[in-house]
Amino acid sequence: MSSSSKMNTMATTRTSTSSSSNESVFRKCLAGGVGCGISGFITNPMDVIKIKNQQYGGKQFGTFRGTATVLWQQEGVRRGFLKGASASVLREMTYSSFRMGLYEPIKTLLLATTATNGHMASESGSNDMLVKWTSAFLSGAFGAALFNPIDLVKVRFRSQLP
Repeated sequence: MSSSSKMNTMATTRTSTSSSSNESVFRKCLAGGVGCGISGFITNPMDVIKIKNQQYGGKQFGTFRGTATVLWQQEGVRRGFLKGASASVLREMTYSSFRMGLYEPIKTLLLATTATNGHMASESGSNDMLVKWTSAFLSGAFGAALFNPIDLVKVRFRSQLP
């Protein structure tokens, strides 16, 4: 095998590994976003009730159950319990896709930069927990910094009076 064909094989392998890695990151982002979007839709009514109680300090509605009853009677399901659901799903899908999808690439990057004596940190076990915590912190921080305005919109939608 000539040296040029070896280089082409290495370049092809590197490219296919890179595209496979990108596909894996995309799949993780998609899975995290869709899963958290569904959970955001399901838990939206409880958030609406919580925000109503926070707005009025529990004085107008009393208990969690009392707030739910009043919302059901006065506003119904769509206007009451699903208020802000679209913003909640959008926020969860965007923020969580970044948070969950970027965790592994950041961790891999940190492991590569903290390699000592030719050994990755996970092989030596020395900085493994610190790398995981730092990766989780950074992926969450990136997601929160980018998508916090959507969170603000979500809360504003939910706190609107009927």
